[in-house]
Amino acid sequence: MVDSDVGLFGGYREGCMAISSKAEVGSVDGVRDNVGYYRDKGYDFVPIPSEGLYFCVEDEEFKELDEEQVLESGNGILDAIQYLDRYPFVLIESGDGFFIITLADLNKRCVREVVYPLVVDLEKRLSELIVMKYSDPDASELIARLGDHTVGHWYKAKLEGVELHVAEYMSLSDMVNVIQGDKELVSECGFSSKTQFRNHFSGLIDLRNKIMHPNRTLFNSKEDVSRFLKRVERINDVLGDLGCGCESPTHR
Repeated sequence: MVDSDVGLFGGYREGCMAISSKAEVGSVDGVRDNVGYYRDKGYDFVPIPSEGLYFCVEDEEFKELDEEQVLESGNGILDAIQYLDRYPFVLIESGDGFFIITLADLNKRCVREVVYPLVVDLEKRLSELIVMKYSDPDASELIARLGDHTVGHWYKAKLEGVELHVAEYMSLSDMVNVIQGDKELVSECGFSSKTQFRNHFSGLIDLRNKIMHPNRTLFNSKEDVSRFLKRVERINDVLGDLGCGCESPTHR
């Protein structure tokens, strides 16, 4: 069983129970006698933790239940997602029995709520960098890197007497465009080149948009789990380089 005292993702430890559902725990003999029942109920897996096995309904096959698939209830959501990068499901053992998390559970709202503060911190820190470098929001080199939509909103607000820095109207995509064109800002973010910066942020804008728009599915396939974890880790890396005190995820 995985110890709940150490989260793989440091402080981001929202409880994994929030995305779980009660597991239908069986026995080898009981599963053999009720394969049709499990299929009719739409079960993908039937855990048999007492025997260190689980039954894959689609394959009609008993398989070994790895010790690392069984988490304690104190583990975080991101911890559970990390293990789902390696296993088809994870079990949570609690005083109320066993609970299960599969890929389908990762599209629940609370997964977005765990990552949302990271995205907010990232946008806030990048915005602060831009404001410090370009204290004059009318700077031509700054405006030239922004889309017409952003500049239009900012200029309209100015005409209405709202005096805010243009960074207040930037999307994450705008901020990335501004920073990658400025060697000093690229260095501030912990990168040695524009290309390195651009490659690191590749995919983060897509993650941000999916987090902020709940109608967009985060996970469609197993490959999405690995992609998601790498993007969360890349956000943490930037925040660490910007000195926000965040801990980077542990590589496993």
